[in-house]
Amino acid sequence: GSSKNEGINLVPVNSMTPETNNSTHVFWAHNRNFSNESQKVSELIKNQMTIAWKEDLEIMKLQQINLDSNPNFQFSTAKIDKAPEMARKITKNLIQDEINNNYSKSTINKKINEGNLFGVNS
Repeated sequence: GSSKNEGINLVPVNSMTPETNNSTHVFWAHNRNFSNESQKVSELIKNQMTIAWKEDLEIMKLQQINLDSNPNFQFSTAKIDKAPEMARKITKNLIQDEINNNYSKSTINKKINEGNLFGVNS
């Protein structure tokens, strides 16, 4: 066995940010440690990843249709979902604080000022 640094690595970088209540921007890139000068390899990776994201897009559209059809939908959670669930709760609270124009009084703002946003003191 060789070290990981001696192998070929293709590292995905994916970010999503909401645009509206039911639309999201997806940004993606892939870093690699091989054939960095090859435009042909760059195009191949781009084309293959575009195909994969288009497949995912179809699933995401269907998920959004299902969510829109049931406004009372509750996510079921497992232990592994703690971080995403916490992020959803924080986002929901921030949205409500913004709607109410009371961010300065929000519990989120208090936690940020205390350095304790995620229940861990910094």
